[in-house]
Amino acid sequence: MSRLKLLLFSSIDESSEVETRYAPIGLAGLAAVVSREFPDTWEVRIANRDLAACLRAERPDVVGLSCVSQNYHFARAHARMCRAAGLPVLLGG
Repeated sequence: MSRLKLLLFSSIDESSEVETRYAPIGLAGLAAVVSREFPDTWEVRIANRDLAACLRAERPDVVGLSCVSQNYHFARAHARMCRAAGLPVLLGG
């Protein structure tokens, strides 16, 4: 059985140095738990830049988006992009 691919993406303002300075630690914790609890079911990747390129490269089965309130408009645009590609989207943060 092949594993499902989960892409966890942090919806940030990619033009903001402050927002791109650090890796998405919250998503790293989530990825660690998913990988530990479901090692034979899910393959997890994390990203926070260029969602379109990530979708092409990773070809995920599901996309989990994370955002803070001020970046909700980025998350909505990212969700639309994923839905246009026929992908289920989870949003939190």
